[in-house]
Amino acid sequence: MSYPPQRSPKQTHTYVDRGGTFTDVVRVRTDGSVQVEKHRSDRAVVGRLAEGHLVFGTTVATNALLEGTGVSCLLLVSQGFRDLVQIGDMTRPSLFDAQQRWPDPLCTEVWEVPGRLSSSGEEIDGLADEFLTRLAEADLSRFESVGIALLHSNRNPEHELKVAACLPADLPVSLGHRLSPDVDYLARIETTVLDAAISPVLQHSLQTDEISEEALAIRSDGSLTPATELRAPDAVLSGPAGGVLAVAEVARIAGFSRAVGLDMGGTSTDVCRVEVGHLPRREEGHRVGGQRIRRPVLEVETIAAGGGSVLRNTGFRLEVGPESAGANPGPACYGRGGPPTLTDAALALGWMDGSAFEPPLVSQPGCIPGDPADFVSVAQEAMAGAIKRIATNRGVDLEDHALVSYGGAAGQHAAAVAERVGIATVLVHPFAAVLSAWGQSLASLEEHRVRAVWRPLAEVLQHLEGWIAELRAAVPDLGQHQSEVGLRYQGTDHTLVVPWTDSCELEKQFLESHRRQFGFVRSELAVEVVHVRHRSFSTPTEHQIGELDPFGLGGRGVVGPARLDSNTTSVWVPENW
Repeated sequence: MSYPPQRSPKQTHTYVDRGGTFTDVVRVRTDGSVQVEKHRSDRAVVGRLAEGHLVFGTTVATNALLEGTGVSCLLLVSQGFRDLVQIGDMTRPSLFDAQQRWPDPLCTEVWEVPGRLSSSGEEIDGLADEFLTRLAEADLSRFESVGIALLHSNRNPEHELKVAACLPADLPVSLGHRLSPDVDYLARIETTVLDAAISPVLQHSLQTDEISEEALAIRSDGSLTPATELRAPDAVLSGPAGGVLAVAEVARIAGFSRAVGLDMGGTSTDVCRVEVGHLPRREEGHRVGGQRIRRPVLEVETIAAGGGSVLRNTGFRLEVGPESAGANPGPACYGRGGPPTLTDAALALGWMDGSAFEPPLVSQPGCIPGDPADFVSVAQEAMAGAIKRIATNRGVDLEDHALVSYGGAAGQHAAAVAERVGIATVLVHPFAAVLSAWGQSLASLEEHRVRAVWRPLAEVLQHLEGWIAELRAAVPDLGQHQSEVGLRYQGTDHTLVVPWTDSCELEKQFLESHRRQFGFVRSELAVEVVHVRHRSFSTPTEHQIGELDPFGLGGRGVVGPARLDSNTTSVWVPENW
């Protein structure tokens, strides 16, 4: 793998966050000046927006998952496991929803492959020559990609490589052992299918956006990778990841150790919770559009309550979303025949400056099917509920947190949402409207290697140091290094990741982390090593940015009710704030 030259503050940097409605751009020039732009996503071409070095985040993989627009793909699995991708892990997140329909698998067809490896990777049954010949002669023209995930390929990839060698050279192939070294066969299948179905869509999008080979993309875990190496399993939360990094930095600058982020764009609202120095990385299966993602991600809770969310009065209740007006036709106030949205409600309440848009927004009398304040209250309650799910529902007291407001529409609702969850401080950065794009400047290049273990800690303690040394030798040296170990109680499912410092301290660190997160320890259970991982990462580029005052406050204070306007957003300061 080759990497672009190290980023330097002596060149212009462009950071782009492509959202569903708007594409945000932050350009940092060599003299410290900053240029901020917002473009309609249906007209934006990311590569043409770039000056100098480009870093970008994208929601293409997320939207393809949610909309079911992946390519036609064939999945090859070990004999006897044809139905596993359909059965899944039997999780029922909405147990009492009689109308719930679980999403169909992303693959078009599933074929079984004869042959079997043992759990240690030794061959039990070889691949039949007859099957390999049939596969080589099969008509695969109806498929745009193929995923291969065979049992125990994480221990021995020989069977997967032999099957792949029989496929046409011009057909994209996703190999399970390269995508997921996890012992969990279902997790490997799900990751492989996701890559096979969505990565071609992502790659086509990068070509359409004219992304250069030197550009960097932000992954779902907040790290950077060359754009040419970006794959769908690492890109499903690429868009929000920069915002999570920015929330942690804004909180640190303001002197808070803990914060909640409220990112309200045109299509949806994302919320996150951070502790400075400890990003909310999640290792467990994360679901997007019903599909499980087994990749490290920065934990974000998403709800369909963006500025473009459609308002509806059923006669029994008021609804906000989940449908969005998008960039075209947009809200009713755009004057293009769009439906009433949350933006229309905010405009009717005087919470935003319609003249700041091009063309200016014009309120459409009578278009809102009810009192605008009531619709706004419904949306704010949904945002507060999302924050509670990632904080108070887990026993976290929000009293000492700040709420970081960002995204084009969050400033209109941030104070009211903060009151609902018991937060007394709202932070609005000068780049609030484009904070996810600015947050990409805080990310660093990163590569990692992982080894699945799934054995008791006492059995493998003496091997850990050697395994970590092997992993370190396998990753490119990007300047800094960090090793970590995933641990859990034997017989349980939730893994806690602790940093590798001294093997003698591992169990103590795990117990402290378990008590901090769950409030108890289980001394009767043995501790199990799930995996070991080594990361190599670079130092983020440091930009020297001058003083910014987008709201023209000049150091003076403001007492609500009042509205603060900048070129890219409005902030509503309620009474008593």
